[in-house]
Amino acid sequence: IFGALLYFHGNPRGKFNGVLYWCIHFILWLLIPWYGMMFFTEACSVNYVWGTTLMLAVLLVYRCYQMEICDFSGVGRGIGITVLSALAGGFSENSSAACLLVQGLFVVYFIYAKRKVPVWSVTAIVSGLISWLILILAPGNLARLSLYQDDTPFLIKYAGRLAACIDATRAHCSWLVIAFIILFVFCWYYKRQKELLVSASLVFLGGLASNYALIGTPYIETRAM
Repeated sequence: IFGALLYFHGNPRGKFNGVLYWCIHFILWLLIPWYGMMFFTEACSVNYVWGTTLMLAVLLVYRCYQMEICDFSGVGRGIGITVLSALAGGFSENSSAACLLVQGLFVVYFIYAKRKVPVWSVTAIVSGLISWLILILAPGNLARLSLYQDDTPFLIKYAGRLAACIDATRAHCSWLVIAFIILFVFCWYYKRQKELLVSASLVFLGGLASNYALIGTPYIETRAM
């Protein structure tokens, strides 16, 4: 399901391409750190793969609306999307925050493009934000952070953490950024689906921003990226 959602994010309109679908799984195997641990152990798969799968599902709804593939009208669909977003919002401090950011960017783009802003696009953000705040403020989360006492002055501490986020992004995401820019320029030059490029850019920016949500933690786990 995780691979299928990635596939439909990249090819929402076209005829099903089995080679492309399996290439996605092969690329995941190459790029995901500690692939076996991430996908097949209980703790990591629940924390990362299951949550990211929900987030991809939520964002696919926004992308399909933005590309005028489906308007998701109807109370039932609106409630379903809102519940799905609430589930996605409570999985990960940084990834869920990124998902909410991208949802917000889509709504801003709808306004910019003078498109109708669906009710579900707003209620989904609200439900996801509530879940995310419950996660952030949970007693267990606060107890975990209390294990890392740091008396460094506030500005110095967070300047150091920001520098660590920048270093981690440069070390682990540089090639992905370069690849995205090359592919974006290539597709733009050949006039490939402008609306798909817009939504790809919004998701890409949210993904990069999620690394900086790690500024709230005293250490950066590579798998969290």
